[in-house]
Amino acid sequence: MANAMGIINEHFADKERDKALAYNSMFISVGSISGPAVGSLITSILSWRWIFLLNVPVAIAVMFWAKGAFPRPRLTCADIREQARRVNRLGQFIFSVGVVLMFSSAGLYC
Repeated sequence: MANAMGIINEHFADKERDKALAYNSMFISVGSISGPAVGSLITSILSWRWIFLLNVPVAIAVMFWAKGAFPRPRLTCADIREQARRVNRLGQFIFSVGVVLMFSSAGLYC
């Protein structure tokens, strides 16, 4: 869900962006509300394995649709090198150390 906002901002013009963000929020809300109900209906009628048998083909179909629906940016090697030069390596290192310390200290209180 976090990447969806970036994809929408990248691929929609300013006049269309608000509508695209609204549709995105609407589908997230509908999925959050209806997902548990549909899942419990499926598991009450059939086995829990049917959830995977239904979700996997739908996910594969959506992946193929999205591959054709969104344009792929054409990056050259020079573009990739330029983006790699601008990476904040010190900030990423400090963040990673902080996350590791936070998760490793959680076990001390259990």
